[in-house]
Amino acid sequence: MIGGSTVGIQLNGGSCSSFVAVPADVIDKHLATASGIYIKVLLAVVRANEIDFQKLSKLLSVPESEIVEAVGYWKASGVLSEDTASQDATKVTNRSVSGKLPKRKIQPIAITPEDISAAVVAEQSEHDPQIKFLLCTAECMFGRPLTSAEQKGLVYIHEYMGLPADVIIMAVEYCISIDRPHFNYIQKMCAQWADDEINTHVRAEAAIKQLSAYRSREGLVRTAFGIGDRALTAANKKYINQWFDDGFDIEMIKIAYERTVDRINKVSFPYINKILQSWKENGILTPADLSTKETPRNYQKGQKPDASYDLDEFERLGFHVPK
Repeated sequence: MIGGSTVGIQLNGGSCSSFVAVPADVIDKHLATASGIYIKVLLAVVRANEIDFQKLSKLLSVPESEIVEAVGYWKASGVLSEDTASQDATKVTNRSVSGKLPKRKIQPIAITPEDISAAVVAEQSEHDPQIKFLLCTAECMFGRPLTSAEQKGLVYIHEYMGLPADVIIMAVEYCISIDRPHFNYIQKMCAQWADDEINTHVRAEAAIKQLSAYRSREGLVRTAFGIGDRALTAANKKYINQWFDDGFDIEMIKIAYERTVDRINKVSFPYINKILQSWKENGILTPADLSTKETPRNYQKGQKPDASYDLDEFERLGFHVPK
């Protein structure tokens, strides 16, 4: 049940006694950092020698979601590993991680050197063709030897997150292509793919195609708005994708941008969005539509043109609209 160095906890009860063996790593590495509920869950699992989320929830009087989170922590730390004989039983070990890492579909914790030993990486790269392919191909893509942390991280993504080697390579290739070759970025992307079940070559291709389209859209808008390499906020990106999804091309978006600057003398994504949404409601999606469906521009030199969008509404939203 338990290998390596353990600490025995004596339990006295009546005429007989028993003890619970806890891996020494729990005390040496996790006692100061693991939360109280994590420790309680581990002790309860060791005592029962199985995981039953419902029973543990009742025993400890905490929600099942907290039990799942705690078990996930100990599995990620290598203290708990799946018992292949039963889906409900989980054995306790005292190694960092040996053999296969348990797979789970929840957000993984950050990779640390303690999660996977270098010996495990060497062993799996020698005996598992997918791991060998993954590490060798990644080295070629980076153009340098992988660091120990990167090797462990890639093995972690494959074994723990459950992504095939070819899918991980596609993620690495994409991240390098957009100048984001940092492992934290790669791991975050792979974690999202695992959650979204992007776990086949075909699904990964579709995901990359969508990501590339979004980045292309952002590039067009950056150029049209003259904002260069300035970082876009999540809200900015959401607006951009909404505009293109609504059927507007970059020419119409640029017209809305120019009218915004004419009115309030600055770039405002909400203001631009209001113009575009007003045009959409009025069936104006092309420059030709503007000339035929927008209010005729009968105005004197120096006057602002009539518009198909509600300027009073902009003012109610807090924008200053020059008269």
